[in-house]
Amino acid sequence: MIGRRIKELRNSQKLTQKELSDGIVSRTYLSLIEKGSVQPSNNVLVKLSKRLGVSVNDLMVESQNYQYSDIDMSREIIFYENKVKNKEYDVISDFIEERFEEKEDIQKIDLARIYLIYSEYYINTSHYKTGKDYLTRAENILLKMPINDYYIRYTILLSNIHLKDDDVDSALDVLERAKTEISYTNQFQLEMIQILYLMTKAYFKKAQYYTVIRLTNELEKLSRQLQLDYKVNKVRYMKSISLYHEKKFDTLELLTENHNEIYDKVLYTYCLIVKGDVKSARQVYETIEPTRRYEALNEIIDDLNERFSSIM
Repeated sequence: MIGRRIKELRNSQKLTQKELSDGIVSRTYLSLIEKGSVQPSNNVLVKLSKRLGVSVNDLMVESQNYQYSDIDMSREIIFYENKVKNKEYDVISDFIEERFEEKEDIQKIDLARIYLIYSEYYINTSHYKTGKDYLTRAENILLKMPINDYYIRYTILLSNIHLKDDDVDSALDVLERAKTEISYTNQFQLEMIQILYLMTKAYFKKAQYYTVIRLTNELEKLSRQLQLDYKVNKVRYMKSISLYHEKKFDTLELLTENHNEIYDKVLYTYCLIVKGDVKSARQVYETIEPTRRYEALNEIIDDLNERFSSIM
């Protein structure tokens, strides 16, 4: 069967359907050829054979029903994990069509990895319910295993879903569990930074500002140890707003005085007002372009406008 032989050769060369079909036929049409649903023309066969580096006669050879080994499977999964990581979702449909999850004797960890790829693909292509279903399938496998990279990927994906749904408590349940698991090991320090960041976002949404300050301090300390800058502006924004609400104005002034983001200038202005330096506060405030970009700043901006109006 020509279609099966083309698929066999494509897989052996680690080509996606998109890569093989590009400029010859559509990816969908190649899929139909491989399934045996359509018979390709001689012209198409010639072009496919050239792309595959074989002769047309080689395409006529009876398929050997090529089966993936565990090594082949792992390589295929890694390839598509990288595609997901780079947000190249258009090629993931090729992977889904292979139906590797139906392979006999597939290892549980590989099955979980496949489900995670499916989940990220469906969630990011607006098939939300299907994506959550595959995430649950991955969860059923990963929660029965010792902590590993894929458990952390699952945790980050699920907590982001909860945060997107404004289900902050469920996000924190997942994140706190992962943080506890990670703390028992000396591994996953980079992943711990991601967990701490998501926890900070969650507690910021709950307006639990003391906890936000504690978590950002922990995150910053770990970042320094790893010599890594992770979402620095977003972390500083959440920490600055939290310092304002906790009335820690001396620390807030030190954090914001040498930065030029709008929220830095607004909060630095407020610190100057608090310590009575109205002249300097006005000078800084006049350099700020009017904005409502940061929701948490609106109350502070309104307060500053009222204070300056009363002074005039």
